[in-house]
Amino acid sequence: KIKTSSYGVFPLKNGRLLWGDGEVGTPTFANAHTCQIHEMDYMGRIHRTIFLERGMHHFATELPNGNIVGISNSLDGCTEDVLIEIDRKTGKLVQTIDMREFFGTHYRDQVDWVHPNSLRYDEKEDTMMVCLRNVHSVLKFRWSTKEILWVLSIPEFWEGLPLQDKVLRPLGEIRWNYQAHAAFEMPRREGQDPDVRCIMVFDNHRVNRR
Repeated sequence: KIKTSSYGVFPLKNGRLLWGDGEVGTPTFANAHTCQIHEMDYMGRIHRTIFLERGMHHFATELPNGNIVGISNSLDGCTEDVLIEIDRKTGKLVQTIDMREFFGTHYRDQVDWVHPNSLRYDEKEDTMMVCLRNVHSVLKFRWSTKEILWVLSIPEFWEGLPLQDKVLRPLGEIRWNYQAHAAFEMPRREGQDPDVRCIMVFDNHRVNRR
């Protein structure tokens, strides 16, 4: 038997699963994370195993070229703060995106300062949407160029910082979410205004001291 990590398994386009091995972890400055992921079929047969020195956690998604994008750790004094692209065939890292590239260091004041927890790639737009718990934000950026398109967050939180012009502005009174998990764009409904997008976010509403 192979125990999965606490973050579960993720479906792949070929009908298999990406399975984080719960028995093999790498230490970080906070929680240990799985450092071994398996491409597994529904019969439990392992077709490929990839070792990740700095671990992977929370979420993984598949790009059109078959590569895997996951959430990992810089271990540069912090944890849960980078995105990684993994070559599906070789297991090598194609690229690492440190969240400091987007947010700078203003809020980098704790070990788990940003905490990405969900990813959603849109092939039609070539965009990635990332939910970021500890900066109370959802970020959408162009995957190929890393251009930031927008940030869904409390405007005051980013006031006076380089990203302030990318923050969406509210209409009317808004009850803001805090420490969000799992941001996903909802399918368009029949008759829906084409200029309107609906984003579903799980609101922890637990810690808002920052």
